Amino acid sequence: MPAGASLVWALSNHDVVRFPTRICEEDDARVKCALVVLLGLHGTPVLYYGDELGLHQVEIPDDVDWRAPWLPPGRGVASVAAQREDPGSVLSFCRELVALRRRRNDLSHGLTSSSTLPPGSGPGGADRRPSSRSS
Repeated sequence: MPAGASLVWALSNHDVVRFPTRICEEDDARVKCALVVLLGLHGTPVLYYGDELGLHQVEIPDDVDWRAPWLPPGRGVASVAAQREDPGSVLSFCRELVALRRRRNDLSHGLTSSSTLPPGSGPGGADRRPSSRSS
């Protein structure tokens, strides 16, 4: 990677099925785990519209009013207002992770090095170190 470059990470975008449906089986605990990974990587995380709510993939009605601020959340996904009031919601959890990321310079500017282990030894290893940048 070129010097000064930064990685950009995303779990959802307009070209793929939303990650809570695609990789988390619409389970809030799994959605929270995926958000920890996304927001724990150094670089720039991208939260696609609705990721912070754990929004599932839904069919968009033909008669949708595109001036409305929200797409239909789908079955089992609480509204923004309800999630704001619930400290255990995906939205509240995501807000806590973003706040943590702002407090911890190593989460956005740290250095990650990876290593390849011999075949059959399990997953590869990684090491996170603070960067030379100041907080």
